[in-house]
Amino acid sequence: MKKKKKTRLLICCALLSCALCFLIQRCSFLYLEHINARFVSPVPNVNTIIRLQKIHKLRGDVLIMGSSMTECLPATDKIAVIGIPGSSFLAALEVMKNTLSFPEKTVYVIETDNLFKGINHDVLKRTKKWDFLLFKNSKHFSIAAKPCHLLLSSFYALIRPDLRAFRKVSELNSDIQAPEELSAVPSLTLQEQTEWKDIFEGIEKIRAMNGKICFVRFPTRQADKYDQNYANACKIAKHLNLPVLNFNTESWRSHLEFSDSHHLRSQNIKTEMFREVIARDAKACAR
Repeated sequence: MKKKKKTRLLICCALLSCALCFLIQRCSFLYLEHINARFVSPVPNVNTIIRLQKIHKLRGDVLIMGSSMTECLPATDKIAVIGIPGSSFLAALEVMKNTLSFPEKTVYVIETDNLFKGINHDVLKRTKKWDFLLFKNSKHFSIAAKPCHLLLSSFYALIRPDLRAFRKVSELNSDIQAPEELSAVPSLTLQEQTEWKDIFEGIEKIRAMNGKICFVRFPTRQADKYDQNYANACKIAKHLNLPVLNFNTESWRSHLEFSDSHHLRSQNIKTEMFREVIARDAKACAR
């Protein structure tokens, strides 16, 4: 009899412990959401997965698409951002399938720096897993709600209160940038048109959605690393009559803050200002 009582007591304690952990987990998640904290993971690619699990909540009249360089730009309720490490805008289009759509005349900003990277299939495979799909709306079992991620996110929220989303940038102190002059850019060869067929198909998908397009080159401290990519992107832009904005200038490189040689410091007010500039200037010339 005593053994049965002891067993029941242990079961009750276990259930209470689980309930307490569940409550702490939920409260932590709600608190981090309330203060607009950034959910992070100790594993870099999981940070991307956390953002992609909430991709269906993106809104705005501008969508910036590209690689990890794009991912450094935090999204707002007016500017959507889909950046996938090691990928071009094609990966963003792939994860949008059957999940996310934007109104006609939305401006699609395409990062040129990694335009020819294609798709990082390792990341996209994760977005097709059952836990990613089943728990994308959960406050208990989503990837962001895992205990280690909540702990790290809470820690950052305490020591880095500047890591907040949706801050409003009061004013933009730069003139609207004019698109690059492409008249002297060489025409595409037939071989290049064949080689970059996937890029043309991706752009055609955007046009089929009645979207407007603008190519953008990001600032980088490795000034010449992406020169060839940019030259080839200008060829495509000329062929398709698309505007190109080049922000890889000494002025922008000296003004912005970087976390390494070619990534902007994410969640920095200057980075957020740069995001607003991209959206404003792209809307002025996209077609």
